[in-house]
Amino acid sequence: MKQHIAIALAAAALSAAARAQSLEVVYCEIPASAKSVVPGALNLAGAPTLTNFRSIETFVLSPDGSTWVLSARTQQGGLEEIILLKGGGTSGTMFLQEGQPVPAGAPGELIEFLGSGLGRFDSTNRFALSLRARGGVASVFQKVLVWDGVSWSLPWQMGSLYTGLVDIPANPSGDEIVGNSVGSIHILDDGRIGAQDSTIGNISTTKRPAIFYDRAMFHQTNQTSVVDFAGTGSVLWDTIDSNSFYTTPNGNHWIATGQRVDGGSGTDVVVVNGRVVIEVGQPVAGSATVCGAVFEQQIASNGDWFARGRSNTGTGSSTPDWAVRNNVMIAQTGDFISPSEQLGDTFFGFNGNAAGDWVLMSNTNDPNPARNEVLLWNGIVVAREGDPVDVDGNGLFDDGAFLGRGNSALACFQANDLALSDTNVLYFIASLNNGGGSDLGSIPSFGTPDALIRVQLTPPCGATLAYCTAGTTTNGCVPAMSGAGTPSASAASGFTLSAANIEGQKQGLFFYSVSGPAASPWGAGSSFLCVKTPTQRMGSLTSGGTLDACDGSFAQDWNAYRASNPLAEGQPFSAGDVVWAQAWFRDPPAAKTTNLSDGLEFTLCP
Repeated sequence: MKQHIAIALAAAALSAAARAQSLEVVYCEIPASAKSVVPGALNLAGAPTLTNFRSIETFVLSPDGSTWVLSARTQQGGLEEIILLKGGGTSGTMFLQEGQPVPAGAPGELIEFLGSGLGRFDSTNRFALSLRARGGVASVFQKVLVWDGVSWSLPWQMGSLYTGLVDIPANPSGDEIVGNSVGSIHILDDGRIGAQDSTIGNISTTKRPAIFYDRAMFHQTNQTSVVDFAGTGSVLWDTIDSNSFYTTPNGNHWIATGQRVDGGSGTDVVVVNGRVVIEVGQPVAGSATVCGAVFEQQIASNGDWFARGRSNTGTGSSTPDWAVRNNVMIAQTGDFISPSEQLGDTFFGFNGNAAGDWVLMSNTNDPNPARNEVLLWNGIVVAREGDPVDVDGNGLFDDGAFLGRGNSALACFQANDLALSDTNVLYFIASLNNGGGSDLGSIPSFGTPDALIRVQLTPPCGATLAYCTAGTTTNGCVPAMSGAGTPSASAASGFTLSAANIEGQKQGLFFYSVSGPAASPWGAGSSFLCVKTPTQRMGSLTSGGTLDACDGSFAQDWNAYRASNPLAEGQPFSAGDVVWAQAWFRDPPAAKTTNLSDGLEFTLCP
């Protein structure tokens, strides 16, 4: 249900309800606002100092959505202005700052600037990043740091040895070292650190960049291969892009972009788990659209991957754009988001969570330049250029602040800076104006007048969304969840859960959770547990149909179950509550002798 944006037409009437939720400013650059004061900032002497944001730059959210980091600049000047905040929800404080001692560094080493990839969290909210130091030994000024929740460590730095790299025959192999601009830093749950290095020392330029885990080569330019786009052969890496290589915290999935060897200057590719999934000059996600360029790639904690780019019909900004998740086309230029409005020719950002939801920033064909940029969530407009925002956090739009630039011809949203938690808390960076043609930014102005904005997205009453991945049964059946009617907190009947494509003559049941979605492997099989514990089992069911065929199904009225089970999980229910449901059924030859459907999320009406 969440695959192509055409689904938004059916939900167009729900847009106003979704957008009515408050767009709350976490931090901004408006000098008169308390939200522009940088929390925890220090001066060069290490003492607390009062300063305001000069710019708000890059945002990273942890896999569980509880913790984030934000890079920014203060008004303190060139020797102490770069800062990294760490926080959660709507508050944070200084984590690292230019001019302060490098954590776990040598005496005299001070932070100069942060690595451009900023870093990533693991499942327990440990964090790793790279940074540049000044004041120490120049040959080791690039650092890789790890925060374990209590303290910092410095596992390696510029000059540390790599292993597994292969140099050209004229040069020795085994002496290659970390260069001066290592990026794509991310920490895995097992403690390994993933990285990309375009500046490897003691190696031919024809044999770099490369990507690594704990400085052991994983893939190398002109040395290792991946499965080609057709899936029938292999292709050699021609180069691997900086800050494009990331791995899921459990280490099971990875993504990278770069170029494959083609006898010329190389062909741009997106590689997931060792196979080319998008390639310039090839159809995008099996569609008629041919890839002309790739602009962004992301990977969620469960391995869902996201990419956006443009077609091959041109090279300018007016060339049609596309967005793909897991090799399924989600959106293209020209898709309708309402009966009278279509997506435009520029997608600014595309991302999603591990629960099956996605978010997209795009312009549209709206003739009003002050209203023609939107942010979509599962096809529903949740923010639009010109929308009011809540700056002071009082829950009201009474601050005279609106999304977008004073000059509406300039971009509203900051490209690529949007993140969505598994519980649909959305963070994004956008510009603000006063509704009268003036930017609301720092004084003196610097770059764009940006703000970090947060909104808790709740599906409109009655909305149902399929998500997660169904298991494939012994006989090749792939169950699919759906809902019919209106889920209600009070009605005695009227909302039927259904699971189609169940194997015939199997016993099973529906179960649900009110704690949130999940995507946890179900034993060694292909199923995933799509709801968080604790769960509530509903009544036993028989699938009917034909033995060993895929014509069985389950159906049960969730409203009726709720009404007749007052002590069930989640009781008493209220309008607006969100429920996550899934089907379980017996499949004796399968792992765990059972299998699971995909998940269904639904929001209760009164």
